[in-house]
Amino acid sequence: MGILGDIRIIFPGEYSVISSVIGSRQDMKETLKIASMGKVKVKWTPYKLNEASDVLLKLKQGQIIGRAVLVP
Repeated sequence: MGILGDIRIIFPGEYSVISSVIGSRQDMKETLKIASMGKVKVKWTPYKLNEASDVLLKLKQGQIIGRAVLVP
């Protein structure tokens, strides 16, 4: 998917969305509008980078609920 222009959006919690690999630009805008209203809840768990191999194994075994986020 090609991206024209700068579509970065800054959220109050220091999150920024640079692009999306799924859907159109309009889909992204509509999704972010819904999220900004607090209607989207994401379940995620942070893991240290040195846990990446273990996390990948857990993902393959279906043991991760939501998203696994590797953090430095």
